[in-house]
Amino acid sequence: MSKRNKLIVVFVAFLVVLAAIAGGREIYRALNPAKDTKAGAVSVSVSEAAVGTVSVTAVYTGKVTAEKEVSVFPKIPGKVESVSVALGDKVAEGDVLFKLDPADVSGQANQAKIQADGAKKARDKAAKAVKDLQKAGDDANAALQAAEDAVKQASAAVPPQPAALQEAMKGVEAAKAAVAQIEQGLAQAEAGYDQADIQYQLASEGVKAASDALANLTVKSPISGTVTLLNVQTGGMAAQTVPAAVISNVSDIRVTMSVSESTLPKIKAGDAAAVKISAVSDEALPAKIETIVPSPPQGQTTYPVIIAFDGDAPGVNPGMFAEVTLTTGRAADVIIIPSDAVMIKSGKQIVAIVNADGKAGLKEVETGLDDGKNIEIRSGIAVGDKVIYEGQYYVDESSEVKIAA
Repeated sequence: MSKRNKLIVVFVAFLVVLAAIAGGREIYRALNPAKDTKAGAVSVSVSEAAVGTVSVTAVYTGKVTAEKEVSVFPKIPGKVESVSVALGDKVAEGDVLFKLDPADVSGQANQAKIQADGAKKARDKAAKAVKDLQKAGDDANAALQAAEDAVKQASAAVPPQPAALQEAMKGVEAAKAAVAQIEQGLAQAEAGYDQADIQYQLASEGVKAASDALANLTVKSPISGTVTLLNVQTGGMAAQTVPAAVISNVSDIRVTMSVSESTLPKIKAGDAAAVKISAVSDEALPAKIETIVPSPPQGQTTYPVIIAFDGDAPGVNPGMFAEVTLTTGRAADVIIIPSDAVMIKSGKQIVAIVNADGKAGLKEVETGLDDGKNIEIRSGIAVGDKVIYEGQYYVDESSEVKIAA
């Protein structure tokens, strides 16, 4: 490389260094706009500490449900004979929803009655046998007593009559044998009656079950409301494992949601809430916490919360999704300052203020609730203190400051 070229390279490098220095100064000035080069003071924005309220809110996702919503299951399975309602129909409590075909159930009811009638006849026959044997037992005991009286008379005869006494004693033995035989027969008859009675009771239960089945062929609405689900049709089958219909009282709706255990102590029944349902409106509807379930459902770790609307909720229907805003913290009549005013220095919360002499001061504070705009101050500054919320990072203790217009 020639000497001339070397000089050019050196000159260009010098220009680059100068440009870098100039650029660095501009960057520094951009990053440190608070310096007032004329007065040597830091330009700051201030706000007076005042008494106010800080509220902290949280947003949860919920779902609109009817306060009363009942899934209807047929008590017996069967073929659907007729359906009396359609999806969306309004029904009153006790209205017929659908009927099942009675053919199979009627046959079962007839068979149960035949069995019950037979069991009753068998029980009546066993009862008569017991009664007859009880009478025979009474007669046998009376004969035994007469035989024993005959023995006493023969024993007291004067002169003694050995032949008569012997005959009387034979009569006693025969009477005892008859009593024992009847008692054995009575025990068997009573056991037979007990068995017949059990069979009759079982058969009677079968009749009752069949009668109930006949009554259950007609399925009615358990509540007044709207048919929001219908899973049956004429000619189809209705099962006991799948809801045949769902009846919802859509005139009284709620929002159900869940909160974590950390939120649970911060809310209570009666607290205000705001419910936004995007499918209906961008405006939130006023509501309140109606119920807080004190334990989570099995297998879950969150606690159900039920929200009730304060007034009408036009256009809102069960199944819609909702955003619920709850106040999870509120501090009223406390000292508040802008949240941005609080700095963290050496692990401490620090607020810069402007003293009466126009110089900055640094105060360690204890804070409370913070809503993102204002923060609660529990100690460290007083009402009326001028708190720096812009430019606070450029001041030290006793720094000269200039309050921006």
